[in-house]
Amino acid sequence: MPPNKKKPGPRVNPDSKRSKGEDRHKQPRKAFHADPKLFQALDKYVDETRPQPTESSVLRDALEEYLNKRGYWPPKDGT
Repeated sequence: MPPNKKKPGPRVNPDSKRSKGEDRHKQPRKAFHADPKLFQALDKYVDETRPQPTESSVLRDALEEYLNKRGYWPPKDGT
């Protein structure tokens, strides 16, 4: 390939977090598997709720409520 020829492919966005060397995932992330019917129920809840929440906010709220009922949320000082 001649030295003055650009490589084919998508152009790099100079304003992107990757170009600036920033971490795209500032908050920790988890992925999990669940029964498809559980995901269908989540989709239905999100679709029917107004104002419409994000899936992430529904999952965060549900996890906080679950952990709170069991005494694990909010975290105690120093943990």
